[in-house]
Amino acid sequence: MAKNHDALRKQARQLENEIDMKLVAFGKIGANSSHSSNTDTSPLLGESIFGSLSTEIEQKLDKVEILDFNTCEERNH
Repeated sequence: MAKNHDALRKQARQLENEIDMKLVAFGKIGANSSHSSNTDTSPLLGESIFGSLSTEIEQKLDKVEILDFNTCEERNH
């Protein structure tokens, strides 16, 4: 039981680190968009990356939520 619990915690920490990296990238997009030149393609590229990162962050948060639930279930048994 402890091994499974530790494995779940390790997976959750790994996902949390990945989310942190995505959030840093997310912040850089916001900072760069305010300083970008007025080209027609820059806003579209920024929106594409923004959407992609948003989706990736949401998916990773969903996985963390599942791992958290499984960790609680493991602890209760």
